[in-house]
Amino acid sequence: MGVRADLAAHFRDGLDATTHLVVADVRELQLEAPTVAAVQIVRTTVERAPEQPLGAFLMSFDIWVIATTTDPTRADDALDDALDEVLQLIDAHPWMTWGTAEREVHAAGYAGYKITAQVAAEGRK
Repeated sequence: MGVRADLAAHFRDGLDATTHLVVADVRELQLEAPTVAAVQIVRTTVERAPEQPLGAFLMSFDIWVIATTTDPTRADDALDDALDEVLQLIDAHPWMTWGTAEREVHAAGYAGYKITAQVAAEGRK
């Protein structure tokens, strides 16, 4: 299993599947499901970890927390709760950190927060 799939499993284990959709691929985003929020995981960069042995990487991810409604009031309520839950799961993860969570409009047109996160990982042999 790759790092992105590992992160998706971490979020799926920690979030209520009846209210949260976890998507580990930018091409998979389908919001027809009756969920309150979606979490989308997109790897953006991979770089060699400085001063670490060969095979150690730093990977950056955009983790989107997306309200699955276009109603602004309902979206804000859903995002407040979902963002808090996702940030707690990131903080609980042993090799993931985050820097900022910025309010943005997702490419699909839904309100959301884009969290910039970084993961330290070893390459696959």
